[in-house]
Amino acid sequence: MIAIKFMLRGMAGIKIVPFILLLLSCSAKEYSYISETDFSETIRMEKKGGFDVLARIDAMTVVGNKLLVRADQSTNIFSLYDLNGEVRKTWGNKGRAPGEYMVPMISKVDFNSFMVYDIPIERKEYYLINGDSLFMQESIKLNNMHDMPLSIHSMNKNTIVYDRRQPKELSIYKYHDDGTITHITSMEDYKEIYSDSKVYMGYMEINPMGDCFVYAFQYIDGFDIYDMQGNAICKVRRESFKTPSNSDYSLQKTYCFAIDKSENGFLLYRVNYSGNELMNNLSCVTYIEEYDWSGNPIRRYELPLFASNIAYIGNGEFMVYDAYSEDESIKHFAPSYQ
Repeated sequence: MIAIKFMLRGMAGIKIVPFILLLLSCSAKEYSYISETDFSETIRMEKKGGFDVLARIDAMTVVGNKLLVRADQSTNIFSLYDLNGEVRKTWGNKGRAPGEYMVPMISKVDFNSFMVYDIPIERKEYYLINGDSLFMQESIKLNNMHDMPLSIHSMNKNTIVYDRRQPKELSIYKYHDDGTITHITSMEDYKEIYSDSKVYMGYMEINPMGDCFVYAFQYIDGFDIYDMQGNAICKVRRESFKTPSNSDYSLQKTYCFAIDKSENGFLLYRVNYSGNELMNNLSCVTYIEEYDWSGNPIRRYELPLFASNIAYIGNGEFMVYDAYSEDESIKHFAPSYQ
């Protein structure tokens, strides 16, 4: 049963709007629905600075107060910048030899450490950032890891959680360094609703306690939160949600393209545009939506551009990369009232 309680939240100078606190306990096919008015505030962002990058970016994240960037998979070059744009370290190349990568995936472990997983060459590397220095602590073989996930996340340096997408099925697994693989859950109920396996594409994040994870779908307008035993905590959808089994994805008006942790929960990065609008260089807006780990909406940020990659710095500030802009620079955005 889903209990919904309405609350009023506000601050000086901010319009008070209804805020829905969702006390969620969901069975397999129950959804909670939200809209833009359920966020306590929408914060408009403005550019505070930025810097040029060495190559086209495919992924980036903030680790140890540094910006870790991976170039696209034509080169697989990694770069470590300070937040002012100074390059502190570059490494990597395309290949299978030590120091080279085929399909590298980044996952933060904690504030100042991260993993680089490369499934095709069965290798995992553990890195530690100390001040301006980067150290590779270990490089080990991935045993019995044959799946190619879309999303992979570290619970700790020895255990990862990843997704596996098959036709009409999405499954979540836990992998241990000894090669043990544990099945957490399969979202099989969606097979009865959607005919296109694209609906299972998405992004995952684990909460800081390691006892639950959120899976945000790229084309379904919403997300699911599960505990590590595979029990659904909540399934949240937008009020505008429609079953997309027969949709033309090229005309999709909104989709999620990444997810990240915040101080209060997690952040969904969503862009509002259609394929035709982007190809014709029309204006696009990127929304960053913040939720707590029970699925309750907190606030959202509005970026006046199309963002292809975003990294959360903290305190409501972000590094933003737009692969479609002419300058291909990283831009620093902060709330406009700062």
